[in-house]
Amino acid sequence: MFFRELIYLKNKKKKSFSIANEQNYILEPKDRSSLFFRKPDVIFRLKNNKEDYVNYSSFRMSINGKVMSGIITSNGIEYKPRKDLKRGVYRVSVKYLMGNKEQSIDWQFNIIEHENYKCYLGVPHSHTAYSGGKGIPSDAYEMAKKEGVSFLIITEHYRALKNRASGKVGTKFSHLKKIKELDVFNSIQYEKKLFLKKNKRFLPMCGCELSTKFYGHVNILNLPKYKNINLKDIDKFYDYVKDENIVGSLNHPNKSIREVKPYKDLDKYVCLIEICNGSLSGKYNRYEETVYSLLDKGWILGVLNSQDNHKENWGKDDNLTGVLMSKLKEDHLINALKNRRTYSTESPSLCLKFSINDYPMGSILNIKKDDTINMEIFLEDKKNKIKEVQIITNNRECIFRDPVNKKSYKSNIKYKLKKEKGWILLKVILEHNRLAFSSPVFY
Repeated sequence: MFFRELIYLKNKKKKSFSIANEQNYILEPKDRSSLFFRKPDVIFRLKNNKEDYVNYSSFRMSINGKVMSGIITSNGIEYKPRKDLKRGVYRVSVKYLMGNKEQSIDWQFNIIEHENYKCYLGVPHSHTAYSGGKGIPSDAYEMAKKEGVSFLIITEHYRALKNRASGKVGTKFSHLKKIKELDVFNSIQYEKKLFLKKNKRFLPMCGCELSTKFYGHVNILNLPKYKNINLKDIDKFYDYVKDENIVGSLNHPNKSIREVKPYKDLDKYVCLIEICNGSLSGKYNRYEETVYSLLDKGWILGVLNSQDNHKENWGKDDNLTGVLMSKLKEDHLINALKNRRTYSTESPSLCLKFSINDYPMGSILNIKKDDTINMEIFLEDKKNKIKEVQIITNNRECIFRDPVNKKSYKSNIKYKLKKEKGWILLKVILEHNRLAFSSPVFY
C-alpha cells in the first residue's frame, strides 16, 4: 500500500524547498545503522519546519511494508515500538507528493545481538586458468586449505564465465571430467560444491571480477547466478546489484577514483575496497591514501587485502583478509562481508578486533558530535610483534598512538567526537614494516 505525503509550495516567490534533499531532514535511527537496543524511536524530521512549505498532517510511515501508527509532530513523524523488535533488518518508508509526483524517503536499520566473533583469515580475490591464471578451482581450494587459510573466493573474469571449461582439467583431478561439459560459471559452482562436501573446515566460494566503465574493476563476491550485466551504464549496474542483493568490492583502486562520490546508495552493495592488492613476495600495492580519500567523500566501505592470484600460489603469501564471524559458513561469511566486519593484514597470524561502544568495525553508529565514545582494541599475533597502534579518523588525523613491542595488545580509549559525522579506523604497524587496517566504524 502506498501512502501520500502532500507537500505544498505555497509561496512561489520564496526559494523552493525539497525534502528529497538529505540535507533537509534527519533520520533516526541512521540509515544502515546497527543497534543493540530493541525499542528504538523511528523518526523522520524536517530541519525546515515552516508551515508555508509542508502540510505536516499528511505524513505517513511504513516499516517492512506494514502501516505504522506514527505520531505526527511539528516537523515530521515518529513511531515508538510497543514491543521489542526482533533481530534483523527494518526497512522504513515515508511517502509523499512533491507537486503531483509521488516520492519517498526510504532507509533501513539493523537490530543486532552481542556476539563473540572469531577471526578467520582468507583470500577474497583470486583466479585460475579459467581467466588468466593457472590450474582450476579445485587446485586453488586444495592449496589454500593446505596453506592454512579458512576461505578462498575464486573471482574469474566475468567475460570468461560463459566459455567452455574443457581443456583445463589435468590428470590430477580426473574425477572432475564432468566439468569439461560445462561452461566456466557452472564448472566453478560444481567444483565448489564437490570440495565443500569433503572439507568441512574450509570454505570454498566463487564470484567474478567485472571491468566497469565507471569504477574500474569490481568484484562480485556472492555471485548467485549468471546474468548479463551492463558494465557501461551505472544506472543499470545499480539496478542489478540492488535486485540481486550483491556484495561487491572496488579492486586495486587507482588515484583517479579518489574524487569520485558514491552513486546513490551503491555502497550498500559495493561495500568493500581493496586497501592492499597483490602478493607480498612479488608485486604488491597499498592504497591507503585512496581509501582515506573515498571515506572522506562519504563512501561507506570496509577494507580487504586481496592476493589477486594469477599463479599457483593461492594462500601462500602472508597478506590476507581477516573476517569476524561466529561460524565458518557461507551465509556467515556473506553477512560479515556485507556488514564490513573485515580487516586487512600482512601477517597471516593476526587476530584484530576493533569496536566502538561494543559495535564491531564496519558498523554505522547513532552517535554525534560531542558524544564521548569508548574505542576497544584487541590484537593477538603468534608470529609477528606489534610495534605501534594508531587510530585514524577523517582527513587522515591520528587521534591515538601507542608504541608497542609485543605479540598481544588490549586497550580501551575514550574520545570525544569533534564532527557530526565521520569514520574511525585502526591502523597497526607490525615488525618488518608490515601493516594491518581495520574496517572503519562510521557515524
